[in-house]
Amino acid sequence: MELAIVSVLGVFALVCFVFALVSFAAPSNAANRLARLSGQTAEVDLSMRGRGDSESRRSLKEQLVRLVLPLSGRALRDDRSRTYDALRQRLVEAGFRGQSALGTYIGSRIAVAGGLSLLIAPFVAVLSSVQILFAFGAAALAGFLLPGLFVDYRRRRRQIQIQRGLPDSIDLMVVCVEAGLSMAATLNRVADEFQQANTVLASEIKLAVLETQAGKSLADALRGLANRSGVSELNTLVSALIQTERLGTQIADTLRVQSEAMRVRRLQLAEEIAQKAPVKMLFPAAVLIFPALLIMILYPAVVGIVGTFRN
Repeated sequence: MELAIVSVLGVFALVCFVFALVSFAAPSNAANRLARLSGQTAEVDLSMRGRGDSESRRSLKEQLVRLVLPLSGRALRDDRSRTYDALRQRLVEAGFRGQSALGTYIGSRIAVAGGLSLLIAPFVAVLSSVQILFAFGAAALAGFLLPGLFVDYRRRRRQIQIQRGLPDSIDLMVVCVEAGLSMAATLNRVADEFQQANTVLASEIKLAVLETQAGKSLADALRGLANRSGVSELNTLVSALIQTERLGTQIADTLRVQSEAMRVRRLQLAEEIAQKAPVKMLFPAAVLIFPALLIMILYPAVVGIVGTFRN
């Protein structure tokens, strides 16, 4: 009976972890607040609104987050200190920008580590002392690392999407600038046009536009755009745009140069991946393909030799 209770508690902890991740993965209401400050009444894009969440589901996620948040302990008290600046930046680059994102992340690591450890409890009776120690340690370590792996995966996926969409978005910016649009209007048009093609890039640009409409300078909004993404190419583009605006040079020429450099960089990355492919295929081929080929080739000869000795 006690083992069953422990297992149920472990499963409940895992469920809390999953819902907490889903909840703090949902973007904050910063975009909507900026839209209201800028005087816009239209709703922002789907990724920034989180449309589709019912009130009951949202309430359930909030309750589960409240269960996980106390586990973060000291992290909540030090939320504004510099201790967690690097971690907070990772969460921002992964798209987790809610006020409770840091506390939920730390609490989720503790919750899933404890949940996986509790799931080992039903097997304690059939394991030795060393096996029990190893099992609990491995489960706790895996549970502690899983949220971090999830955040890094989402962060890398968002950065790849931004990198892939930058050259095409810059081409559209060139067209808009040459047509006489201002930089803020150009960014707004790019965000609208890329809403379906590249949601991540469009939402980031749209947030920068809303910041300018809420009273922030264009340079500061662009710097915030680069800091939120963590993409070096976007950081270079933002620096070039700010420098161009200060010097009063042609923005279109700067954008063309940046677009060409990004395309060359993307081609180099593709060639690098292609060059690594044969090396990565060597181990699977040696372990899986070559033994199967040897069996297929040598099996008839082995059968013939064995038959000869039997006769």
